[in-house]
Amino acid sequence: MTSATLIVSAVIIVATITLSVLLGQKWFARPRYLEGRIRTRMNALEIARESPRSDSITPEQRVRSESRAGYAGWLARPLRYIRAAGIQFNIVTLVSLSLAYVLASNLLIAIVVPAGLRIVALALLFLAPVIVVRQRHSKREEALGRQLPEALDVMSRSLQAGRPLMYCWREMGDTLEAPLGPVCRDIHLKLEFGGDLDEVLRDTGTIIASEDVRFFLTSLSIQAKSGGNLIALLQAQSSLLRERLALRERIRTLSAESRLSAWIMGLMPFVVTAMMYLISPQTMSLLWTTPAGLTMLQAGLVMQLLGAFWIWRLVRIDV
Repeated sequence: MTSATLIVSAVIIVATITLSVLLGQKWFARPRYLEGRIRTRMNALEIARESPRSDSITPEQRVRSESRAGYAGWLARPLRYIRAAGIQFNIVTLVSLSLAYVLASNLLIAIVVPAGLRIVALALLFLAPVIVVRQRHSKREEALGRQLPEALDVMSRSLQAGRPLMYCWREMGDTLEAPLGPVCRDIHLKLEFGGDLDEVLRDTGTIIASEDVRFFLTSLSIQAKSGGNLIALLQAQSSLLRERLALRERIRTLSAESRLSAWIMGLMPFVVTAMMYLISPQTMSLLWTTPAGLTMLQAGLVMQLLGAFWIWRLVRIDV
C-alpha cells in the first residue's frame, strides 16, 4: 500500500467520523429526545422518592451506584479525572476524537517512522494524551490550591459581616478568578434554585481537581450537620493552607537544581544525536537503517524513558 493510498484512506475515515459526530450531536439535541430524557429522569426521581430509603447502604456502594448512574462502569473514574482537569466534552466527541487520533498517529508512523521503531513510537503516541491530561490536571489542582486560602478569607469576612452562607458563595464567585470562581458561582446557583447543601457540595467534590478543596467541602458539609464555629474553622484552614503553600514553595526551590539536571539529562541524547547527524549524516543514519542500529536505538529509547520516569519520581515531593 502506497503512501497516497494511506493518506486517502485516512482522510475518508476521518471525514466519516466527523460526519457521524455532527449527525449524532444533531440527533441528540432534538427536543423530542430531550423531552423523553427529562421525562425518564422525572419518573426515576418520583420512584426514588416514593420508595423507602435504606440506611444500610455503605459509602462505597453509594459511590459505585452514582458512578454507574453517571457513566458506565469502568469509564466513571477516567472521565471524572478528565472533567476535573477542566476539559469539557461529551461521549460522542471523545470517542470520535480518540478514533481520529489513533488513525492519524498510525498513518504518521507508517509513513515516517522506520519499521524497527514503530512499537516505541506507538507507545509514545499512546502516552502523549495521558501526559497532556495529567499536566492540565496538575496545573488546575495547583491553581485551586493557591486560590483556596483567599476564598476562605472571603467567606470568613462575609460571615463575620453577618451575611448568609449562600451570599458568601456568590461573593466568592464574584471576587475570585478561574478556576475556583466559576465553581463558587455554580454552587451559588444550585443553592439558589433549591439544592441541598450536602448534595451540592458532594457533587462538586466529585468533579474538582484539588484534594484541599475537597477537604474544605467535606468539612463544610460536616459542620453544617453538626454545628460549631464556622468562622474559626475557616480561619484555621486558611492558616494551615498558607503554611503548606510556603513549605511547597521552599521544596520547589530546594529541588530546582535536581529538576534542571533532569531536563538536561533527558534532552542531552537528542541534542547530541542531532548535532552528530549534522556533522556526519551517513554515520548517524546507520542507527535507523541497519538492524543493529535499530536494536541499539530501541534499547536507548526505552532506557531513556525509564530514566526520565525514575528522575521524575525522585524530584516529585508531595506536601
